[in-house]
Amino acid sequence: MKLKPTRRAFLLRNSIFLYYFFLSLIAIMGYGIAYAEMPETKLTDIILYMILWMVLTILPGVFLAFKRRRFGWFLWSLLMNIAGIGVRWYFADSIDTQYGWIIEYAPFLVFAAISIIALAVVDAHRRTYEYEISEGCIKISYGFLKSNQQIIPLRHITNVLLDRNFAARLFGVGNVVIVTSSGMGTGDRGVFGGVAAGGGAKRIGAGVYMGGISQAKEFVADPKNCIYGVSKPTRVSETIQRLLAKERDMPYSP
Repeated sequence: MKLKPTRRAFLLRNSIFLYYFFLSLIAIMGYGIAYAEMPETKLTDIILYMILWMVLTILPGVFLAFKRRRFGWFLWSLLMNIAGIGVRWYFADSIDTQYGWIIEYAPFLVFAAISIIALAVVDAHRRTYEYEISEGCIKISYGFLKSNQQIIPLRHITNVLLDRNFAARLFGVGNVVIVTSSGMGTGDRGVFGGVAAGGGAKRIGAGVYMGGISQAKEFVADPKNCIYGVSKPTRVSETIQRLLAKERDMPYSP
């Protein structure tokens, strides 16, 4: 049996890029209307507009960083803001030229362009994963040309879990988690954040931190560590359990 993650399993990734794309269009129209009505736009107004833009783009990244346990979601949106706003201010003298509108709307155009590219990349990335269930082992292949492979012998599997949240049930997909004697499927890496502060007679300090932390016994689904986002996951789980029962010469009971 050969399986691939469905497009529905990557809905969250696609949704965030669609959000950035349409937010960029709305921001461009809003900025254009405001500038047309008030040609002498003050610097403070532009700064406030950029601050609002950064909040609307960075907050979803922070949310996804905690939800997906991947710090890159936050870093990606931050870097795009730095790039777009950096272009806007560095080439500010070129705004009145023929193609000055590109510089004027650079903070928004960067997000729009990258979002379109990202949607194509996400789907291409999804297609690189393949799961093969056979007698004797389960094979996880990923990477272009399937250059990376992970082979899990059935004799090493200690449990098979079904990972489905409400959205996954709604779209008819799920993750089949293979727990092995070596610990695969029992933990993953996450992110943490918080605020630290301290005071004394001579100094007061405060800071905000975010980084990686190992979380034992908390599984975070990833296409590389489970049979990710497949259609009819219950049937897939039952197939693996039948193979396990056959491997151990035991009767299968669902």
